[in-house]
Amino acid sequence: MLETKEAIRWEDHEDYYREEMENSITPEMIEMISSELEIPASKAYGVVTFYNYFSMVPKGKYIVQVCTGTSCYVKGGQKLLDAFNKKIGLKPKGITDDGLFSLDTVRCLGACGLSPVISVNGEIHGRVKPGSLEDILGMYR
Repeated sequence: MLETKEAIRWEDHEDYYREEMENSITPEMIEMISSELEIPASKAYGVVTFYNYFSMVPKGKYIVQVCTGTSCYVKGGQKLLDAFNKKIGLKPKGITDDGLFSLDTVRCLGACGLSPVISVNGEIHGRVKPGSLEDILGMYR
């Protein structure tokens, strides 16, 4: 376990994280973190790349997650991903030109009875059809 002079708490720096990070961590930020915590940058990088909560790729204002777990996949999860690409030009780990939406895949959103499901900033949408994606995203524009 790492020992530090002072614990870095999200609550103490939330405004900074929300305004400055733009939903991603840059290599410069990893250097700053490693310096502040007095640990090698490789350790900070390891944490950032291990946990899904962190990202080194910029995210949109609205983070869309498409479930690709077994139930969602069987019931059309891949068709949803194909529709995102065809209709909006958005692929997994991508972001729209206006920075409004980014797309990720996840293994499970815990709503298998509603499959296929997507999440937009944590809000679950179930029994999603490829033709309804534009309507769903329209709710967030």
